[in-house]
Amino acid sequence: MRENSSNSVSPPPISARIWKIAAVTGAGAFIAMLDSTVTNLAIESIRDDLNSTLPIIQWVATGYLIALAVSLPATGWLGNRYGHGRIWAVSLAIFTIGSALCAIAPGPLFLIGVRLLQGLAAGVMVPAGQAILGSVAGSKQLGRIMGSIGLVVALGPAVGPAFGGLLLEVASWRSLFWINVPLGIITLIAAR
Repeated sequence: MRENSSNSVSPPPISARIWKIAAVTGAGAFIAMLDSTVTNLAIESIRDDLNSTLPIIQWVATGYLIALAVSLPATGWLGNRYGHGRIWAVSLAIFTIGSALCAIAPGPLFLIGVRLLQGLAAGVMVPAGQAILGSVAGSKQLGRIMGSIGLVVALGPAVGPAFGGLLLEVASWRSLFWINVPLGIITLIAAR
């Protein structure tokens, strides 16, 4: 450790390996949080396209958030039993497959069901990624790395409405789900 001019000890630098792990787990959390906001913009388009009612189609957004909240507590148990890395990768894969299924949904009930599956996966993926970071970063690095990743994850809901609105102007609501597929695949490949 090095000392600065005020004789205080500087925290150790964060290694490139930890930054890479943070980038990969953060990317998964980012797309999960982005997905929670962009879908809200498309509710009316989805309702029109699938010829449904607003009370039913609202479950596309609401069901995702409820499923996300319900699955959060299971992450600790699943991680202890199967390993946080494995749980994170499986949940990202399920989320990505769920995105593709949402994009090809033939009707509202199918879409709602797949959104529930996506929400369950997202609710496990985000805290599992944090657990991975907690296990690789030392106590003196954990606050800085979690703060950096927290900022990136918070950008998902912040940029989601603008990104989703732009995408809806040039493409259908299905593109909001298709965009997750290559992002999820790239993140899974980077995780290896």
